[in-house]
Amino acid sequence: MSQEERDARLGLTGLTGAEREARVRLLTERVEREAAAARAALQAQRARRRASERETETAVFACAACGAALTPALRRLSAVPEAPFYAWWDADEPGPSPATVPSGFYAIETESYGAPLVVTDVPGPVMPRHGEHRNAEGKPLVSQGPRGNIVINPDDARGLSLRHASPACCGATPDGGMNQLCACGTLVATLCSDCCLPYELHLSADQVRAIPQT
Repeated sequence: MSQEERDARLGLTGLTGAEREARVRLLTERVEREAAAARAALQAQRARRRASERETETAVFACAACGAALTPALRRLSAVPEAPFYAWWDADEPGPSPATVPSGFYAIETESYGAPLVVTDVPGPVMPRHGEHRNAEGKPLVSQGPRGNIVINPDDARGLSLRHASPACCGATPDGGMNQLCACGTLVATLCSDCCLPYELHLSADQVRAIPQT
């Protein structure tokens, strides 16, 4: 395309230098507005699609070793919820806290969770939704456990038995690694159920498989 043809298409033919600059500025602003609107529309479309996927992403989780179903059909949440506040020290009877994940749902843990716990130079939560944890020498610890666990309400689990890897006063902790056995004898999950900790079951992404439900 020649310069004359380009000027004609842009409405620049016959304009003075100042008029030409003003016309180009208006055209540039219009293009930028249209581009911003297009980006916003694309982002909204992607957000709607993600929301739709979350609403319909339903799965049963089964043992990867034997195929036994370990959960009913669960719907995915966009993120692991915050653990509910629970005044465990005032409870009439020892027992688990309210579950982090509502019954009938699951979420993917994006941070490291469970064993191994390693010394860190920066004190802070040892793992998601937990407080600070120190070793016998008083040094702060942090989890270097796996990422990508499937977090569910422990009451939604099926056919699992507890093998204590790190027992506590009235439940289990994730500090010692996986502690839930499938009926076939495979370790598939980590239960956190001590009264002062979040009540969660973490299915290992390496030991279970998702069976999509329609």
